[in-house]
Amino acid sequence: MTTESEESWRSKASIQRLPIIVDLLYGFAIGNGLSDAIKGVVTQFDWIALVLLVLATIMAFSEWLAYHVHVSPLVYTGVTRLLLDMTFPMMIYLVLLAPTLSNQIYSAAYVSTVLFVYFSGAIWYAKLMDAEAAESDPSFKGIILVCTGTAFIAATIGWLSFAITISKEGKETAFWLALAADLISMATILYWSQYNIRCVRATMRRADVS
Repeated sequence: MTTESEESWRSKASIQRLPIIVDLLYGFAIGNGLSDAIKGVVTQFDWIALVLLVLATIMAFSEWLAYHVHVSPLVYTGVTRLLLDMTFPMMIYLVLLAPTLSNQIYSAAYVSTVLFVYFSGAIWYAKLMDAEAAESDPSFKGIILVCTGTAFIAATIGWLSFAITISKEGKETAFWLALAADLISMATILYWSQYNIRCVRATMRRADVS
């Protein structure tokens, strides 16, 4: 029979191994997402899809680095944050698939909607981080709110262009609206990625000092 101390040690060891599962999910999302996206871009080349692929790739790797370096050392104290951490890689996978869509208007509505759902979940995540982390970045919530707002604007414009396409009137207007939605989504991705990279650099500097 195991003693209470042995059971406690085993449970702590199991909890400490949970970030490995999230890392594997990021590996799956990035590997499969890039494989599918590159095939799509090569098959039917498009400059917007190419730029979106590059930015989505930067977002994917910066997101994984931020999790691995900045977030994974924090021990999980509840199931909710773990489930969100397991969901975010799947959202990254969906963002990486955006360049595979043949129609720019569909792609604009799709990627902006995925980003909005992603950052809506990140708002909840920020609240959990405040409760579970001893020290949290004070700018974290503000940056997430900015990204959620811009993603919502992009999604609204993207679905408006999609609605115009369905009505079969104003195709040129739909194209420019979709382009505007794509540009806003790209700016959101770039803004979020640079924040993640900044967090990684700050964490690594603190580790060097200590």
